[in-house]
Amino acid sequence: MALIGFTVYNPGSLGANAQNLNMATCSYNLFPVYMGGSSDEKVGCFVYDPKNELFIIGGNTTSEDFAPAQNNHGFLVALNKDSDWVWGKFFYNVSFALSDVTGCKMASDGNSLIVLGIGNSLPVYMEVDTSDGTIKQFISILWHLASDVVVPVYTTQSGIYYDKNDFFDKKEYIYWSFTMDDKIQMLRMQNVPPERGNPVLDWAFQFDDFTQAQATDRYRRKDPVFLENDPTDAQSFYMAGYYQGRGSVMKFQKRNAKLRWWLSFP
Repeated sequence: MALIGFTVYNPGSLGANAQNLNMATCSYNLFPVYMGGSSDEKVGCFVYDPKNELFIIGGNTTSEDFAPAQNNHGFLVALNKDSDWVWGKFFYNVSFALSDVTGCKMASDGNSLIVLGIGNSLPVYMEVDTSDGTIKQFISILWHLASDVVVPVYTTQSGIYYDKNDFFDKKEYIYWSFTMDDKIQMLRMQNVPPERGNPVLDWAFQFDDFTQAQATDRYRRKDPVFLENDPTDAQSFYMAGYYQGRGSVMKFQKRNAKLRWWLSFP
């Protein structure tokens, strides 16, 4: 069972000599709120939508008294600032459940929620209307050489970003990152309204290892945890996580994914 809690501070309670929020007096508590069932829940998505004034929480549950069944189900829940339950959703692609919500972010225009997860063992992107939780768009990715014999293994975290107005051409692009068979994949997809056609893959890159020698467990660790837009440079974005066994931050150019710099640390 998951516990969500917030403490609300009244800025007016900070005296003239207050140096930090630790000196504030808690004016009131809105939470905790419990959600879930008799088995396990984990949270991979937490975001605040300022336009609708909603807290949105998402993740994975295996509770049959919370989800439709005890197998893995991804979920999204919206609460308002009074802790009222506004909506809650489980998602299916025909007969396959969205098994996990691993990350989320508001689109660049702030009008919808972008969700990254796993459905039918494939990376899944969803654009969700935050006012009621309905799906505006659903995309899943499958490697073009996959077959009954070749079955890639994918993992996702929070590596998703939707730029609604590109700096160069004013088009809409979805940026993804995930792993396939323990190799980082990063791609940009030009999005178009469903009535005008299908999304178009603009570029895609795989991060290969530097050496063919037997790698240590630490060296093998690679996690593209976050994709973030650069707030001061509209031409760039960042990927943060683990690469070659080290914590890493990389800065890329949006147009062609050219690496501008890479910072790694133990």
